Amino acid sequence: MRKRLLDRLRGNRTKDGFTPELIEIWPDLMPQAGGQGELLAAAVTATWEVGLADIGRSLREAHPERAAAFVERVSDALVPLLTPIQALPKALEDAVEQGGRQGQRSGKLLDAVAPTVAVVNGLPGDLDKGWGELVAYLELDPVPEVRGDLEALKVPLVRIATDAAKAFHTACGALPKEERVELAFMGALDVWRRDVARGLEIELYRFRTLILDAVSAKN
Repeated sequence: MRKRLLDRLRGNRTKDGFTPELIEIWPDLMPQAGGQGELLAAAVTATWEVGLADIGRSLREAHPERAAAFVERVSDALVPLLTPIQALPKALEDAVEQGGRQGQRSGKLLDAVAPTVAVVNGLPGDLDKGWGELVAYLELDPVPEVRGDLEALKVPLVRIATDAAKAFHTACGALPKEERVELAFMGALDVWRRDVARGLEIELYRFRTLILDAVSAKN
């Protein structure tokens, strides 16, 4: 498909123009954008499950009477954080579709990418809210003292998503200079997803480590 997209875009276009060629190929970008959301959700889920397994093993050794309830609570706690991330595949697909209509009406490329920028910009707020609800839901017996440290992880989580959103916005602003707009647009979205996923994986692993260290300290 990439060769077909490239072939369609050969030729000159005006700066910041949403050309007939782009109008034609824009729908092909929808599943690619949605796929980035799916990959991000999968990364978060996998990291959480690995940490949960480690926590379960540690608690079964140190506090077997509390392990099952603790692990179940931690498992359920992911829901408020994961829900907005799981909504990203459809949100990104819809944003590309909406952008195509906007670009076609105005003739401007930046109008076509604006809805996707808006979706990306919304993630830091979603993570802020989701993480607060996640930690509030936890029953942390036998390690209640770790709650403050877990709450503090919200700061780097939000910063990661904010920095990635800013970088994506900057990349989209430079799209009029790109010879192959659709590849640059999807490439920027891929970089955004990778940056957010990497940061979330690091902080979710830190969540797991904070709990494990607190459990170990009581043995």
